[in-house]
Amino acid sequence: MTPPGLVLAHGGDQPLPPLTIDMVFTSWAAEPVVLIALVVAALLYGWGVYRLHRRGVTWSRWRSLFWLAGLTVIFTATSSSVGVYDTTLFSVHTVQHMMLQMFAPVPLALAAPVTLALRALPTGGRKALVTVLHSRVARVVTHPLVAFALFVTATFGLYYTPLYEATLRYEWLHNLNHVHFIVLGCLLYFTLLGLDPLPNPLPFIHRFLLIIFAGVSHVVLGIPIMMGGQVFAEDFYRDLGRTWGPTLIADQQTGGAILWALGDVTVMLFLLGFLAQWVRSDVRDARRIDRHLDRTYGDAETLPPWWQHTDAGRQAEGVGSQDRDPCRASPPWTTLTRPSVHDAPDDGERRGATFQSTRRWAPRYPIPHRHHRTDNRRKVEVMG
Repeated sequence: MTPPGLVLAHGGDQPLPPLTIDMVFTSWAAEPVVLIALVVAALLYGWGVYRLHRRGVTWSRWRSLFWLAGLTVIFTATSSSVGVYDTTLFSVHTVQHMMLQMFAPVPLALAAPVTLALRALPTGGRKALVTVLHSRVARVVTHPLVAFALFVTATFGLYYTPLYEATLRYEWLHNLNHVHFIVLGCLLYFTLLGLDPLPNPLPFIHRFLLIIFAGVSHVVLGIPIMMGGQVFAEDFYRDLGRTWGPTLIADQQTGGAILWALGDVTVMLFLLGFLAQWVRSDVRDARRIDRHLDRTYGDAETLPPWWQHTDAGRQAEGVGSQDRDPCRASPPWTTLTRPSVHDAPDDGERRGATFQSTRRWAPRYPIPHRHHRTDNRRKVEVMG
């Protein structure tokens, strides 16, 4: 018989003592299935990195560390005191919920496992993975709006239906609930981070808004639980006979506050990382444009600016008429008198134009594109 004041661990036959500070750090119950799955995931990722290393392809160590960090969060959420007491206290369950759905998917997404698989798999495996990624099911499930809708509605459907009590009573459904948290979090954050190639990429601004809405969803979920007076799975918790710790309603209100607070903190940290990724993406795009200009126009320090294609401009720059560009035989403006400095276009107006008597600048040559190099070494001014 279970001694008074003790409850049984989920799926076990050992009574649980009161949750104290010592028990937080000393209670561990690693399930073999979870442990094997995490070890296999770590070995598969390491195998992919090893294959790239053999081919002389570098892979970021930070991505490998992110992968291990995500697996560590999953192991802690399911095997530490959080996993031991997750069916005893609703507040502990909410901590586990946030760790599996909000904390673990972020480093897993930063590890870019899909990109690693596409680079490391043999030709047959790579073609099979590409076929799966481009399938109709993958296109629908990985769509950002669909992933966000599943992320929000599935969580509300868990707590406000009898499904939550069923996950407490049945071991297989309890473990499936853990997988459900991880999958929904990965679907959303893999899409928002955009490191892996997915069928429905979104612009940064749209992903930014989805991150904000994800934080709001946890606020909407946590506040009613914190302020409500109806206990979820009340029959199950009363059958446990727990005599230590907070009351059922106080424990549930604490869990609602955890959902609210941790949701806000997670979104704020995620926003900082997302904005940093946004800036790095702009830098990469600018460097890509620089490389394109170098391939197209060579390594010349600068191309002739527009005013050197005029007789007056070439004389002012000290360029003789024998060096005159045959393609620019006629001056870019025609007038009886030389226009004053105030008549010339500024940087915001179009160059390569014909100065008319109405003092308007009408296009004559293709409008040029000015590009400033991001490395601040030199400025390239490209004539169209």
